[in-house]
Amino acid sequence: MTIWFSVLAYFHYNFFNDIFPVHSIFRKPNTTERGRPIIESAVVEKNGDWTQAHETTQEIHTKEAALVHAYLHRRESDLSNANYWYRTARVTPFKGTMDEEWNYLVNNLK
Repeated sequence: MTIWFSVLAYFHYNFFNDIFPVHSIFRKPNTTERGRPIIESAVVEKNGDWTQAHETTQEIHTKEAALVHAYLHRRESDLSNANYWYRTARVTPFKGTMDEEWNYLVNNLK
């Protein structure tokens, strides 16, 4: 009886999880899901809302957020603050244009 119950529970969970993926909201986000707000903040900045992008990056404490944070301060020509965030991310400051850095961030932080 215990084996049948386990088999039934397994199929019940997988069947309903495929049809009604409500269970997915209880899982911890994977790195891709955690990275999305960072990419979105870069897009928001590109569309002209530097303040919102900055607020988003301040709330996330990852290497990826530090990279976008550095980009944002570089965008406003605050190089000392940008260099702090590059150091926080443990990378050398980006040497290309702002557009090149933006493209790098959006294409590599997934």
